[in-house]
Amino acid sequence: MTKRGIHLGYWGAIPVWLAAMFMRPLHEDGAEHIHVAWLQATLELDPMRDFFQHHTPLLWDLLRVYYLLGGEGLGVVYYGRTLVVLAGILTVAGFWQLGRQLRRGPRTYPPGMLAVAFFIFATVTLDKLLLIRAETVGIPLVVWSLVLWARPLQYRLGWDLISGMLVGLAAFASPRFVLMGGMFLILNSDPAKLLVTDLRRYIVLTVGALLAVVAYLFAKGMSVADFRFILEFSAFCSTREKATSVSAGITCSCSVSPGSCSGVSTRPGGGGHGRAWLLDLALLLVVMLANLVVAGDHPFHHAFAPMALLIPLLLIRAEERVDNQGPLRDLYYGVVLVIWVYTISMREHSLARSYNLLTDVELKREVLEVVPPGASILAFPHYHPIAMADASYYARPLGVGRLCEVVAASPPDWGLPPCDYLADIKSRQPLLVTRRLKG
Repeated sequence: MTKRGIHLGYWGAIPVWLAAMFMRPLHEDGAEHIHVAWLQATLELDPMRDFFQHHTPLLWDLLRVYYLLGGEGLGVVYYGRTLVVLAGILTVAGFWQLGRQLRRGPRTYPPGMLAVAFFIFATVTLDKLLLIRAETVGIPLVVWSLVLWARPLQYRLGWDLISGMLVGLAAFASPRFVLMGGMFLILNSDPAKLLVTDLRRYIVLTVGALLAVVAYLFAKGMSVADFRFILEFSAFCSTREKATSVSAGITCSCSVSPGSCSGVSTRPGGGGHGRAWLLDLALLLVVMLANLVVAGDHPFHHAFAPMALLIPLLLIRAEERVDNQGPLRDLYYGVVLVIWVYTISMREHSLARSYNLLTDVELKREVLEVVPPGASILAFPHYHPIAMADASYYARPLGVGRLCEVVAASPPDWGLPPCDYLADIKSRQPLLVTRRLKG
């Protein structure tokens, strides 16, 4: 494949990917989070006080903007999917900017191209990675935090403060992103230095993160104890039942990532390049093992968001090694592009042929048209029409009776009310009830 063909394929595949992200069917996680935003904005209910929710709140605040701007109905689904597309654009733009900053000399291909290709490949093969979920919001926050951290400009400490604030906000998207901390140690705009050793920068970064956390908690009226409970319950929940299905894509991504980040078997060279290559590989292996441990017994796609972000960032650092391989460079970029385009086309085409976002929204709209005022429902998010009240405090059943089992086994000091769906059905008499529901 010629250089011109690689360039055209690269810039043409990105908008196709964004369109595919928008049109994907609405996953149950997205329906759940949109419903939470609807409960907060329309019925003025609060998580934990009026209904149970153990997820981090940043995404809900962004979804509520739709209602604050006067939106209503199921248009919020399209708004939420627009946030996903915007997160994808910001992430790709961040990879491009970081590639420009870390290598300012002549180059053959666009900055960050390998990073963009791998990230998009990961979001297509792990199709539940980039959804209307909090991790989707956190990914561009982390990327742009690292972009600001690596800026070779004056007033660096000011940029470091903003970088820390973005990290603090990302914590309210997913605490898993703490695994990205090693990138702040090795991501240096000065090629002569292997590590960032200026202690003042880390202090300013930490201050910025703490400022963002305190300001966000204060603005929401949320206590540290509330946020700690979210983390503790999520960790406790993940240990109660093994995931029913773990995508082969997770295993595949984890197995190929060492080769990817080592410049795909390119020669690291001597001196600083050799040490940087070993450092990248060591960080990758450490984060991979930590990610597997943190994912616990419930390793769904979103649990591997740190790995799907770390690998592209390390590939940006490996771009110079790849670019120095001459003819092999063009062959490698061409192969990467062919695999990338083929994966997008085959995967997304198979999804679009069965059903898509428009189909999901239309089905939910048909349900809402026959719902009498004041009716409630008790259903899994996948079947939930979103703009409907719930018949139970524990509105989102986690599998068949799983949430009630977790609540029953939870520590007494959490003070959670009993979870009894049968009692809720008898007292509230919901219009619809999910099949096979177990209290």
